[in-house]
Amino acid sequence: MRRNILSLLLLFGSCIFTFGQAVLTLQEAITLAKKANDGLEISRMTAALDQMQVYKGNAGMTPRVDWNVNLGSSFNNVNQSFFDGRNINRFGRSVAPNTNVALSWTLFDGSRGKTRYSILQAQSDKSLLSVKDTEDLLEYQVSVAYYSMAKQKDAISYLQTIIKYYEERVKITQERWQIGRGSKLDYLQSQNDLNAQIAAIQTAQIILDNQKVVFNLLLGREADDLFDTEAVVPKLDETAKDGLLKMALENDEALKLIDKDLIINDLRVKELQGARLPTIALNTAFGYSLSNTNAGLILLNQNLGLSVGVTSTWNIYDGHQNRRQTDIASFRSDIIARQKEATISSIKSEISVAVNQLGAAKRLLEVEETNKTIAEENLQISLEKFRLGGSTILDLNEAQQRYDAALNRYVDAYYDVRFAELEIERISK
Repeated sequence: MRRNILSLLLLFGSCIFTFGQAVLTLQEAITLAKKANDGLEISRMTAALDQMQVYKGNAGMTPRVDWNVNLGSSFNNVNQSFFDGRNINRFGRSVAPNTNVALSWTLFDGSRGKTRYSILQAQSDKSLLSVKDTEDLLEYQVSVAYYSMAKQKDAISYLQTIIKYYEERVKITQERWQIGRGSKLDYLQSQNDLNAQIAAIQTAQIILDNQKVVFNLLLGREADDLFDTEAVVPKLDETAKDGLLKMALENDEALKLIDKDLIINDLRVKELQGARLPTIALNTAFGYSLSNTNAGLILLNQNLGLSVGVTSTWNIYDGHQNRRQTDIASFRSDIIARQKEATISSIKSEISVAVNQLGAAKRLLEVEETNKTIAEENLQISLEKFRLGGSTILDLNEAQQRYDAALNRYVDAYYDVRFAELEIERISK
C-alpha cells in the first residue's frame, strides 16, 4: 500500500510539473517551424533565385555594347613582281592593330523578347506560389502534431479523473476485508485494477513526452526543451459547402500553380509564333585600325570612324521545327487544362468529404458528451451502492469500465471535430 501511495505521489508530481511548464501556443510553434525548416528555406532561396532572373537583359531586350581589341602581325619573305617591271624581294614585316566599340540592338523580333520577359516573371511567380504551398503544408503538419499532443494531454487528465474512483474502491474493499465483511479477492482485484490504471497513466505520459521530443525537432529546438500545450477548442463554425468550395478554388495553391503553367505554356506558344517573323537588328561600331608594313604598295594605312548598319533575318524553312514545337506546346496546354479539371474535381470531392466528416464528428461529440455524463453518474451510484453493500464488485467493475470507455470515446470525438475543422482549413485556405 505504501508503495502504491509513493507511485501515485511521483505520478501526480510529474503531471503537475508537466502542466506547470511554459505554454507554447500553436501560432508560436508554427513561427518557429517556419524559421527552422530546411525545405522551406530552400524553397525561399529558389524563389529568390528565380526572381533574380527577371530582368530585360536576360530576355534579350537591351542593347549589347562590346569593346573589341585585336593585334595582328606577320614576318615573312616577300617576293613580288609588278607589271611595270618593279620587283620586291626582301624579308618583310607587318603590324596591324585595331580596336572598336560595337553596339548591337535587336529592333524587332516578333515580340519574342517581351514574351521571354513575361515567361521569366511567370516562373518567378510560380516559385513564390511553391513557397506558399510549402508553408501551408508545414503549418498543417505542425497543427496536426500539436493537436495530437493536446489530445494526449487531455487523455492523461481524464485518466487522473478516473483514478479517484479506483482509489475509493480499494479503500472500501480493504476495509471490508479487514473487518471480515468482504473477500480479500475483492481487495486484491481492486488493488490490481488501480495498479493497472497507474501504469496506464505512466504509459500515456511517456507517449506524450516522446511526442514532445519529435515536435521539438520539427521546430528546430533541443529535443528535451520543456513546454506545455494550450487548450484546444473546436470552432464549430457552420460554413456552407458552396462557400467553402469557392474559397478552396480561389486559394488552392495547386490550382494556382496549374494556372501559372498554363500562362507559361501559352507564352511559349506566342514566342514560337513570333519566331516566324523577321528579326531586324541595328549594328554600329566606332573604331580605329592601323596597318604598318615595309612590303607592298601601301606602307601605312590608318582608319578612324563610325560604321552603322541594319541587318534583317527571316527564316524561310527550318524542317518544320517551329510548326512542330508550336503543335507540341498547344497539346501541352490541353494536358494542363485537363489537369486543372481533375484538380477542381478532386477539390470538390475533398470539400464534400470534409464537410460530411465534420457534421458526423459534431453529432458524435454531442452523443459522447451525453454518454460521459451518464457513465459518470452510473459509476457514482454504483460506487455508493457497493459501499452500502447493495451491489457486487462485478457491478462496480462494469460501471468503471463503462466510464473509462466513455471518457476515451469523448476525447476521441472532441478532437475528431478539431481535426475535421483543420482538414477543411487545409483545403479551403
